[in-house]
Amino acid sequence: LRSDDAGISWAPQTSGTTERLNGVAMADSNHGWAVGAGGTILATTDGGGTWNPQESVLSTNLYDVDFVSTQIGWISGEQQTIRHTIDGGMNWSFQTSHAVEPINAIDFVDAEHGSYAAWSTTTGRTADGGTTWIAQQLGGSNPDYFGVAHFSVELVVLVGSDSAIVRSEDGGQTWNAAQNSVGTLFRDVTSHNQFGWAVGAGGAIAFSTDSGKTWTGQSSGSVGTLRSVVAFDASLAGDYDNSGIVDAADYSVWRDNLGLSTVLPNDHTPGVVDQTDYNTWKANFGMVLGTGSAAALPEPSTCCVAILAANVLLVRRQRQ
Repeated sequence: LRSDDAGISWAPQTSGTTERLNGVAMADSNHGWAVGAGGTILATTDGGGTWNPQESVLSTNLYDVDFVSTQIGWISGEQQTIRHTIDGGMNWSFQTSHAVEPINAIDFVDAEHGSYAAWSTTTGRTADGGTTWIAQQLGGSNPDYFGVAHFSVELVVLVGSDSAIVRSEDGGQTWNAAQNSVGTLFRDVTSHNQFGWAVGAGGAIAFSTDSGKTWTGQSSGSVGTLRSVVAFDASLAGDYDNSGIVDAADYSVWRDNLGLSTVLPNDHTPGVVDQTDYNTWKANFGMVLGTGSAAALPEPSTCCVAILAANVLLVRRQRQ
């Protein structure tokens, strides 16, 4: 499933495989990877329009994938697996996780800093791209954790069974429950800037606008278990002055650059500034970043505007 309006609506995509898919990641609006049963690795270069298999060095189940660029990424799964690539998935190298259970989820905030979640007992963190992983025992009785996401190097969120969403502001040293109104078994979580999405059983989606402090429900249009979610390209198409609002000021930026070979902020069709860019501005007039709301479009001489654009991709398959 893919959304181009921050989760307000969803459209299905075809994976091209019959294997269970458990995790999905996007390096940018075009390049992405999905992983699943039997070591399955799929890749897309067109935003999920088509998915093609990549050669895998593993036959065990893979549970999650994360990329911080089109070349640098990680996969995790059974047998405490973490593998790392620096060439877009052409080759994968082994990393020692120090986990004692399968690694359900992995997430990096940049090429150096990342975390993993291994069921109810262990999280792990790295500050050197996974060359060294430090396992952190959670202690006590905990839900099973299936998803992890960084909002920053130190701000991390875990999601899991029993509607659990917990949050750490010190890189996983201490954890506190977030305020959550969505009851489900959460399977994954993702973040982009201050926005977050958590997904799970029954097609449930929880949405946060405050870096994971509070979570409210969104509709996915699905009743199946949503296994994975990733947010990418959280920009406001047509917001050419990068103000968070598509308004008359953006029209002025377009007019002043008309015919020039330049890339405007939040221009999803880079190249020569032309009528297509005007049409994008006109279509998104009245939208505000983070709201998905729109206003009627006045003439350019009298306008004011707004749009949200966080593209979100879901994988809807169940893990055994």
